[in-house]
Amino acid sequence: MWNILTSSYVVLATVAFVLIAAGAIVGIRLAMVFPQGVQNLDERLRWDRLHTLLVTLMSVGIVVRIFLAPLWFFALSSLVPLIAGGMCLASVHHLGEPYSWTASAFKAVVPAFLLIWLVMDRLDRQFEDEPFLQKRLVWLPALLVLVLVETFLDIGFFANIELGPSPCCMTLFDGPGIATDVSGMSTWTGTATLVVSLAALWIWGWFKGPGKIAAILAAVVVVAWIWALHGRLGSLWMDMPSHHCLFCVWRLEWTSVLATLLMVFGSWLVFGRSVLAAVLRPSPRAPDSVRLPLVVIGIGIVITVVAVGL
Repeated sequence: MWNILTSSYVVLATVAFVLIAAGAIVGIRLAMVFPQGVQNLDERLRWDRLHTLLVTLMSVGIVVRIFLAPLWFFALSSLVPLIAGGMCLASVHHLGEPYSWTASAFKAVVPAFLLIWLVMDRLDRQFEDEPFLQKRLVWLPALLVLVLVETFLDIGFFANIELGPSPCCMTLFDGPGIATDVSGMSTWTGTATLVVSLAALWIWGWFKGPGKIAAILAAVVVVAWIWALHGRLGSLWMDMPSHHCLFCVWRLEWTSVLATLLMVFGSWLVFGRSVLAAVLRPSPRAPDSVRLPLVVIGIGIVITVVAVGL
């Protein structure tokens, strides 16, 4: 079970958690000083050193943690040949329950919040009053909890999985059972949800700009995309009308991977800019447009339409 990918993942996940935990501790110390402010030059120098340490620890830890998102799926893919009856990542997830599915879901959530923290740090460097400083410090405990839970799920998966016979994805998703009902429902409901949420995001984002509504719609788009790809879109992409498997689509069609990256990354950008706009409002420094991320999402839509022949 242990190979270069799985071992590297566990080591890097541990390193990322240690860095972010250390950064959070430094940040909490700074947060205790923030309300009173610094009183003299010595305190200012000490503050600057601690703040530099905070940014360094968090930046490196966040970059490593984000890099781990794709590495997670590569590491899981390396286990497929070791599973009797396994065809794709569905079998690996089945053997790795209850950690696997939740850990994979976290890969679409945690990086978005980590990226927002990095963006706030970069924006703070552009202004002397550092408008995001207090927000960054307040966010640290929540980010630490997210990373802690994700690291626990990741290590729990690799520590507890027992490789052996497993049903293939056709048995899991196309045979009788709840999963089949969900897959069947995904055939049209997921696609319809994706179309409606995309249209709403485009219209609202293009004309209204970032905000709470745009953030909610961006989150819905990510969920609807996965839902639709597992159901109707995936079947069309693979030209297999009766098969529903998100992992098979990614394995067989590289264009689906590209479209997924564009859709998720574009939605992350919309979500992040919307959160920043909500934090800064009514400051004129708030981002006033999410059109570039919408273009990124639009490219993903074009690839999807061309690939599935809609």
